[in-house]
Amino acid sequence: MESLAKFLYQEKQKTNLALEVFFDRVLADPNRNSRYLDLNQGIKTLVLRGGKKARSSLSRLSYSLAGGKKQEEMLQASLYLELIHTFLLVHDDIADNDQVRYGGPTLEAAFKKLNSDHYGRVLAMIAGDQIRTLADYALDSTEFSIETKNHVKSYMTEVLIDTIEGWLIQYHLNFEPIDINQENDFLKGLELVTSRYSFAAPLVVGVILARGDEALISPLITYAHHTGIAFQIRDDILGVFGDSQQTGKPVGNDIREGKKTLLVLEAYKKSNTKQRKLMEKYLGYPLTQKQMGVIKEIIVETGSLDYSQQLASQHVAKAHKSLNVFEAKHEAIERLHQIADFVVNRQF
Repeated sequence: MESLAKFLYQEKQKTNLALEVFFDRVLADPNRNSRYLDLNQGIKTLVLRGGKKARSSLSRLSYSLAGGKKQEEMLQASLYLELIHTFLLVHDDIADNDQVRYGGPTLEAAFKKLNSDHYGRVLAMIAGDQIRTLADYALDSTEFSIETKNHVKSYMTEVLIDTIEGWLIQYHLNFEPIDINQENDFLKGLELVTSRYSFAAPLVVGVILARGDEALISPLITYAHHTGIAFQIRDDILGVFGDSQQTGKPVGNDIREGKKTLLVLEAYKKSNTKQRKLMEKYLGYPLTQKQMGVIKEIIVETGSLDYSQQLASQHVAKAHKSLNVFEAKHEAIERLHQIADFVVNRQF
């Protein structure tokens, strides 16, 4: 079996190729005017520029594990998950006022170059709505039964309701004073947004599309819960200590935006009076490199960095354990083990 890196690269290439064909079909519609086509060209550029395309890969793994045989149809159906993800990212970038996504301009930043800030923001919002519509179109275009596709949509509606709840929790945490923030609130938001949406949903969708044994779902959800927590903790670490050339995002933006990540909450909890005042002063404000360095030092000195990484590793161990119920060897299970190890050690 080839390495995980090679496997993920190959799966990403499959997804990108399918997305390119899909968007070429959308752009070939002769009945649409140039503004509509330009909007979709901008969406296509963003979608193909970057991202791990992990959700589509996870759904195809669980589809295979559940005995699915229609691999080409499953590839097309997996675009549904990637497009829903892009839809949420576009609106997330607007909410966070981010200007960079996947190493290039966000849709808002790209569109505002054509006219004004307001123009860019409005077009990005319209693009987000279009991407959500295209997600359904991608799934509807497959040959899976209407009953199966409706099952997927019904399930994903529940997931997105939870995602919005988790997003609200996280958003309000960012605007609340850090001294009243609770780690349990952060973990609740993380569970809803990352564990369920990013990991559990793709795995469950794969099983639904394969019309597989529902007994597969519970251990996969447990795996997703722990892997998702580990992934987000590592993501927050990379947001402060990573290399922007590898992550594709400006390092330190989480601090400047006032995000109350586990890394920040744990550091504040264990800070002395001087360190707490500095965190209260700097968190959520534009910072110089020197000021950012002060925050990094506090995170390291309080043991928050070590604590966060160790907690992520503990969740990965639990993720591995959840897969022990699968007695027969299957490539999908081996890949899920590899992915759990990857999320806690990744550099991008």
